[in-house]
Amino acid sequence: MRILIVDDEEETLNAMAHFLAGTDAEILPVSESAEAAWYIANEHFDAMMIDYVMAPPDGLELTRLARRSSLNHGTPVILVTGYDDLDTRAKGAKAGVTRCLAKPFSPERIRSVLRAALTNPGFSEAPGVHLAGEFGAS
Repeated sequence: MRILIVDDEEETLNAMAHFLAGTDAEILPVSESAEAAWYIANEHFDAMMIDYVMAPPDGLELTRLARRSSLNHGTPVILVTGYDDLDTRAKGAKAGVTRCLAKPFSPERIRSVLRAALTNPGFSEAPGVHLAGEFGAS
C-alpha cells in the first residue's frame, strides 16, 4: 500500500508520517504542493492525505487533480485541515474529498480516519469510524 502525505508544514508532515510508521504502508511525505501535483499525475497511490491550506495548488486543487487522473481517480483523499466546519467539508465534498481530518489529531485519530477512507471511499461527514484491522483494506 502506498500513501501520499502532502503538507507544507514540516512538523505536521513529519507527525503524520511518524504516526503511520510501523505499518506495511509505503509512505511518501511531500512538502511542496507542485511536487505533489507531479506525483498525483504520474504515480498511483492507495490513499492520499492532503493539507487544505497551502501555496497553489492547494488541497482542493490537488484533490480535483486526483479525480481527473487516470491513476488516482478512485483513490481515497483525506483533507487535513485546521478549518473543521461545514463550509470546509462542503467544499471538500464538491472537490471529491473522501474524509476530513481536523488538526490537531492523535495517532489513533489519523489511523481511524485512514481506515474509514480505505474501507468506504465515498465522502462522509461522520466523525471517525473505528474499524477492525490495521487499515481495513489493502
